[in-house]
Amino acid sequence: MTEADFAEYIAAFNRGDHGAFSAYYADDVLLELGARKLHGRAAIVSFYRDLQGRIKETLIPGQVVVGESGIAAELDTRFEALVDWPGFMVQPIKAGEVIRLVSFVMYQVHDNTFTHIRAARFIAPELIAG
Repeated sequence: MTEADFAEYIAAFNRGDHGAFSAYYADDVLLELGARKLHGRAAIVSFYRDLQGRIKETLIPGQVVVGESGIAAELDTRFEALVDWPGFMVQPIKAGEVIRLVSFVMYQVHDNTFTHIRAARFIAPELIAG
């Protein structure tokens, strides 16, 4: 996978294009978001469909390092609430508010698809607008 492929993946994710961004996932991909673990492409798409119905999530890549077996990326993530969501996994959020956090994400790649994605927060969530 190239840096250009990764940029296309991020663009599809930011558009909310589930078909396009999920094409980068192996069928049995594992996504680890802290303690939350999602197994398989369908589980991840279902999770993001639910999330994107309430939150506009935008990923802004910082440093991206591409290697033979994976990608390491610094992602500045912005969550804009479309509705009030007191149970949002990052922290409670109200419609119109924006939360920002920065994560380091490791993507294992095989046959040009992600097989394992692990995210760890680097900069804690902060309310930046609202």
